Amino acid sequence: MKVSQQASPQGTFLTITDAADPELTAAEVEASAASELRKLFDCLRLTPAQRRIADYLIENFAEAAFLSITDLADRVHVSQPAVTRFAAAAGFSGYPALREKLQAVALSTLNDSTGGADEVLGADRQASPRGTFIDVADAVRGQIEADPEMKELPPAADLMRDHEVSRGVVLRAFKVLQKEGAAEPVPGGRWRVVRPGERVDRRPLDERIADIIIKDGLEVGSIFPSASALCGRFGVSRPTVTKALGKLAATGLLSEGGQGKLRFVRALPNREGRS
Repeated sequence: MKVSQQASPQGTFLTITDAADPELTAAEVEASAASELRKLFDCLRLTPAQRRIADYLIENFAEAAFLSITDLADRVHVSQPAVTRFAAAAGFSGYPALREKLQAVALSTLNDSTGGADEVLGADRQASPRGTFIDVADAVRGQIEADPEMKELPPAADLMRDHEVSRGVVLRAFKVLQKEGAAEPVPGGRWRVVRPGERVDRRPLDERIADIIIKDGLEVGSIFPSASALCGRFGVSRPTVTKALGKLAATGLLSEGGQGKLRFVRALPNREGRS
């Protein structure tokens, strides 16, 4: 796989070509992709904040490619407009377009290093004395089956430590579980467990949070759950929850919040169209 920059009348874009060498190891494939991204970003004139964004994307592209603009800004400690300006500096119409290309890089890297779904499931378990992504996937699958209450996959850092593998190996294990329909990525770099026959609520977060008013029997004037409680309940990051709460405050359902300030229910949501 090779990532390059291509100029056109519409702007400058990333192009990805498949030039994978079957003899390359997974680590070499990842290193090659990171090197190509670094060459691309190094040729840009970036501000210090934009350079931090570029460095983060290069060093964590497999995970960062699936972050929302809010989560990426939070990870790098910059503003959301700074991320948007970085995307424009790289020749994209906005962050969504940049993220699509980064996702293509991440998924291409996974495919290059695993050889596709069939080869993943038939991989040689003795390829590494420390364990392979298949071993990690098997271990996590066992945890899912043993714990019916398990909602999220273990943190990548924990699996890296327990199995003595790299983050790339853990992400490939998560990809195997995703192909099996046992897990899926969610905002914030997390992965949620998907149970057979489970109905996944894919509505916007603010709509799901608004449903708490009805489900928990809250009335006008009731104290609404804190942002921390909502993070645990929905398995998302604090910035993501804060943004959703801001939308609900703007519509008049909740009072405005703030540091150490309680939120209250100001109106009941319309039950029509909610499930």
